[in-house]
Amino acid sequence: MLALVAAASAAPLLTAAPAQATVLGNPTGCHAWKESTTSGMGVCTAANRGKWRVGVSCTDRHYYYSQWTGYTEPRRARCGGGTLTPGVDPWIDTMET
Repeated sequence: MLALVAAASAAPLLTAAPAQATVLGNPTGCHAWKESTTSGMGVCTAANRGKWRVGVSCTDRHYYYSQWTGYTEPRRARCGGGTLTPGVDPWIDTMET
């Protein structure tokens, strides 16, 4: 009977772990900047098991993005045509995984 009681009291500890992982799902410390007239760069200082990418708006009326990443190295997004749209700064998109 003692084994059943010990197993029952251990169950709540197992359900707490996934809730913790959910809290840590988004990248943090992110910022983006204009690198040139045709590209922007961005970085997140902590990925927290999430993904992020940098995006830019260009005068060819399209948006361009870096690949989604879970790493903390800077990433670049370049216009496929035209230049960066005046008044629209590069940005970071984040995604929980």
